[in-house]
Amino acid sequence: MKIKSSFLIVSLLFLVACSSSDETSNVQSTQEPSATTNSVDPEIEVSVPKSELTSIPMSDSFENGRYFLISHITESGLENIEYMRKGNDNISYGKMEIRCSDNQIRKYSADNADALQSANMGDWITPSPDWTDQDIVNFICKK
Repeated sequence: MKIKSSFLIVSLLFLVACSSSDETSNVQSTQEPSATTNSVDPEIEVSVPKSELTSIPMSDSFENGRYFLISHITESGLENIEYMRKGNDNISYGKMEIRCSDNQIRKYSADNADALQSANMGDWITPSPDWTDQDIVNFICKK
Protein backbone atom coordinates (compact mmCIF):
# COMPACT_ATOMS: atom_id res chain seq x y z
CA MET A 1 0.00 0.00 0.00
CA LYS A 2 2.89 2.33 0.81
CA ILE A 3 4.36 1.79 -2.69
CA LYS A 4 1.03 2.58 -4.37
CA SER A 5 0.64 5.84 -2.48
CA SER A 6 4.25 6.84 -3.27
CA PHE A 7 3.66 6.08 -6.94
CA LEU A 8 0.41 8.03 -6.87
CA ILE A 9 2.09 11.07 -5.30
CA VAL A 10 4.98 11.01 -7.80
CA SER A 11 2.55 10.65 -10.72
CA LEU A 12 0.44 13.52 -9.43
CA LEU A 13 3.49 15.77 -9.05
CA PHE A 14 4.62 14.89 -12.58
CA LEU A 15 1.21 15.77 -14.05
CA VAL A 16 1.11 19.09 -12.22
CA ALA A 17 4.63 19.98 -13.33
CA CYS A 18 3.92 19.13 -16.98
CA SER A 19 0.48 20.71 -17.23
CA SER A 20 -0.15 23.95 -19.11
CA SER A 21 -0.02 27.17 -17.14
CA ASP A 22 -0.82 30.80 -17.91
CA GLU A 23 2.84 31.35 -18.78
CA THR A 24 3.00 28.56 -21.35
CA SER A 25 -0.52 28.50 -22.78
CA ASN A 26 0.11 31.43 -25.15
CA VAL A 27 3.47 30.22 -26.46
CA GLN A 28 3.46 29.73 -30.22
CA SER A 29 5.60 27.09 -31.81
CA THR A 30 8.31 28.20 -34.20
CA GLN A 31 10.06 26.40 -36.98
CA GLU A 32 13.69 27.11 -37.67
CA PRO A 33 14.55 27.51 -41.36
CA SER A 34 16.42 24.51 -42.61
CA ALA A 35 19.46 24.81 -44.86
CA THR A 36 18.21 21.80 -46.79
CA THR A 37 14.67 23.09 -47.24
CA ASN A 38 13.87 23.08 -50.91
CA SER A 39 10.98 25.53 -50.81
CA VAL A 40 10.02 27.33 -53.97
CA ASP A 41 9.07 30.99 -54.16
CA PRO A 42 5.35 31.41 -55.04
CA GLU A 43 6.31 33.63 -57.98
CA ILE A 44 8.23 30.72 -59.50
CA GLU A 45 5.35 28.32 -58.94
CA VAL A 46 3.07 30.62 -60.94
CA SER A 47 5.45 30.81 -63.90
CA VAL A 48 6.25 27.08 -64.12
CA PRO A 49 4.04 24.10 -63.24
CA LYS A 50 5.03 22.72 -59.83
CA SER A 51 5.57 19.18 -61.10
CA GLU A 52 8.38 20.39 -63.38
CA LEU A 53 10.51 22.26 -60.82
CA THR A 54 13.78 20.63 -59.86
CA SER A 55 16.29 22.68 -57.91
CA ILE A 56 19.81 22.80 -59.38
CA PRO A 57 22.43 22.99 -56.61
CA MET A 58 25.02 25.77 -56.86
CA SER A 59 28.49 25.48 -55.34
CA ASP A 60 29.30 29.21 -55.46
CA SER A 61 28.44 30.78 -52.11
CA PHE A 62 28.39 34.22 -53.76
CA GLU A 63 25.60 33.23 -56.19
CA ASN A 64 22.52 34.96 -54.85
CA GLY A 65 20.05 33.28 -57.20
CA ARG A 66 18.42 29.88 -57.22
CA TYR A 67 18.30 27.75 -60.34
CA PHE A 68 15.47 25.42 -61.34
CA LEU A 69 15.37 22.85 -64.13
CA ILE A 70 12.30 23.35 -66.33
CA SER A 71 12.91 20.68 -68.99
CA HIS A 72 15.54 18.10 -69.87
CA ILE A 73 15.64 16.09 -73.10
CA THR A 74 18.48 13.88 -74.34
CA GLU A 75 18.88 13.70 -78.14
CA SER A 76 21.78 12.31 -80.16
CA GLY A 77 24.15 12.39 -77.20
CA LEU A 78 23.26 16.00 -76.32
CA GLU A 79 21.56 17.09 -73.12
CA ASN A 80 19.06 19.85 -73.98
CA ILE A 81 17.81 21.76 -70.96
CA GLU A 82 15.82 24.84 -70.09
CA TYR A 83 16.19 26.41 -66.67
CA MET A 84 15.08 29.36 -64.60
CA ARG A 85 17.17 31.60 -62.35
CA LYS A 86 15.30 33.30 -59.53
CA GLY A 87 17.39 36.22 -58.27
CA ASN A 88 16.66 38.78 -55.58
CA ASP A 89 15.10 41.22 -58.03
CA ASN A 90 14.29 39.28 -61.18
CA ILE A 91 13.65 35.98 -62.90
CA SER A 92 15.63 35.01 -65.98
CA TYR A 93 15.55 31.96 -68.22
CA GLY A 94 18.20 29.96 -69.98
CA LYS A 95 18.55 27.25 -72.57
CA MET A 96 21.64 25.07 -72.75
CA GLU A 97 22.95 22.23 -74.89
CA ILE A 98 25.49 20.10 -73.05
CA ARG A 99 27.96 17.55 -74.38
CA CYS A 100 28.84 15.66 -71.22
CA SER A 101 31.50 13.64 -73.06
CA ASP A 102 33.82 16.65 -73.46
CA ASN A 103 32.35 19.23 -71.04
CA GLN A 104 31.18 21.60 -73.79
CA ILE A 105 28.10 23.83 -73.78
CA ARG A 106 26.13 26.21 -75.94
CA LYS A 107 23.72 28.50 -74.17
CA TYR A 108 21.28 31.36 -74.42
CA SER A 109 19.74 33.53 -71.68
CA ALA A 110 16.66 35.74 -71.77
CA ASP A 111 14.31 37.69 -69.54
CA ASN A 112 11.29 35.62 -70.55
CA ALA A 113 10.66 31.96 -71.31
CA ASP A 114 9.10 32.64 -74.73
CA ALA A 115 12.40 34.05 -76.05
CA LEU A 116 14.04 30.64 -75.56
CA GLN A 117 12.03 29.16 -78.43
CA SER A 118 13.93 31.19 -81.04
CA ALA A 119 17.28 31.11 -79.25
CA ASN A 120 20.55 31.35 -81.18
CA MET A 121 22.71 29.00 -79.14
CA GLY A 122 26.06 30.30 -80.39
CA ASP A 123 29.37 28.43 -80.43
CA TRP A 124 30.46 25.52 -78.26
CA ILE A 125 32.46 26.66 -75.23
CA THR A 126 34.01 25.14 -72.12
CA PRO A 127 32.30 26.49 -68.99
CA SER A 128 34.51 28.24 -66.44
CA PRO A 129 35.29 26.08 -63.40
CA ASP A 130 33.46 27.08 -60.21
CA TRP A 131 30.90 29.08 -62.18
CA THR A 132 27.15 28.53 -62.42
CA ASP A 133 27.39 27.05 -65.93
CA GLN A 134 29.75 24.37 -64.62
CA ASP A 135 27.39 23.66 -61.70
CA ILE A 136 24.57 23.09 -64.18
CA VAL A 137 26.78 20.79 -66.29
CA ASN A 138 27.83 18.84 -63.19
CA PHE A 139 24.20 18.41 -62.15
CA ILE A 140 22.98 17.28 -65.58
CA CYS A 141 25.92 15.04 -66.45
CA LYS A 142 25.88 13.14 -63.15
CA LYS A 143 22.32 11.89 -63.75
